[in-house]
Amino acid sequence: MNIKSVRRSTDFNNEDSIKRYMETNNSELKELIFKNNIPLVQLLARRWKLRGSTTPVEELWSLGFLGLTKAFNTYRLDKGIKFNSYAGACIWREFKVAATSQTYQCRSKYKSVSMENQIRLRGNKQIAIADTIADDNQLPVTEMTIRNELIDKFHKIVDSQFTPIERKVSTKYFFEGKGYQEIGQDLNISRQAVHQAFIRGINKLKKEFESEI
Repeated sequence: MNIKSVRRSTDFNNEDSIKRYMETNNSELKELIFKNNIPLVQLLARRWKLRGSTTPVEELWSLGFLGLTKAFNTYRLDKGIKFNSYAGACIWREFKVAATSQTYQCRSKYKSVSMENQIRLRGNKQIAIADTIADDNQLPVTEMTIRNELIDKFHKIVDSQFTPIERKVSTKYFFEGKGYQEIGQDLNISRQAVHQAFIRGINKLKKEFESEI
């Protein structure tokens, strides 16, 4: 298959298709789901390259397919999250893991917040903020349970405590892989306003996670 020529069907619905696959275990349907999400892999690979990555695009595609596979294997319909958003987070995570020598920080002339900042959990266990977003099916069962609980808590905090603008910014940043400038253009606000909303959201997340200590 020439993935450069693959286009997503306009009437394709990920959630309905995944539900039918769970009911039928139809391999052709699974292949169709993957085929219709190839454009997402391509899109995120291009965005990663725009961040200055020197990784060949073909390698990014391979990493993206790995993330897509993990997303498909761990996706849960009952969480109410769009598969496109969940898969995007998993794909982005694979890019990050492959670029461990680099640190991605959100900067302004006032302050800096890194997605690698650690939050403390019960028993003095620590985990990076970014790692509460996407799951990893290579984790041991106990680690998987902790990660799923963190994902649930993340969404509860966002839904209950974030302002509308903070929710939009965090969704576009974490699940769509967009940077400040892109988010600002989407929401018709300044880059500084995006940064401020992002910082407020991150501070709320840290406060809630660390309150359980």
